[in-house]
Amino acid sequence: MANTGQLEVDRPQGFIDRERQVQRAGVVLMAVFALAGAAGVFGSGVASHAQQTGDRLRVDYERFGRLTVRSSFNITVQTQVGDGETVTVRVEREFFNRVSMLEVRPADAHVALEKDSAIFEVPAVGGEAHLELHYEPEKSGMLRATIAVAGGGSVHVTQFVYF
Repeated sequence: MANTGQLEVDRPQGFIDRERQVQRAGVVLMAVFALAGAAGVFGSGVASHAQQTGDRLRVDYERFGRLTVRSSFNITVQTQVGDGETVTVRVEREFFNRVSMLEVRPADAHVALEKDSAIFEVPAVGGEAHLELHYEPEKSGMLRATIAVAGGGSVHVTQFVYF
């Protein structure tokens, strides 16, 4: 029996113990969501951006994506080719089966599709070639892509897509 001043309320001790456990679990759950949000799981933050690097290749991207929300891969290739010459970047076709492509930058990049990959011919400027792939994920879960540069290395990118 709990004493609340002048009124006595009869509640079993087992109920009171379970209620406390549920309240504690709720507080912990709220704290986890607050920390995840601050870290960048639901938008920008420390953990929201990722980078994968290979031999001459660097890919910057968002670690967490959302369905039907624009996301991008920013690909940079270090190269020895002269200005205006092209660099070939390959992206596994499986990636394109899970996204809607919105935009490829630079606009003058030549795009070709093969059976197992998409090939982008990107002009080099100042020893670097830059390629941006803007897309919207169509399925939740792990979104994986293998990005390779001709005559160089490759990187594996993983993005978690949630609703």
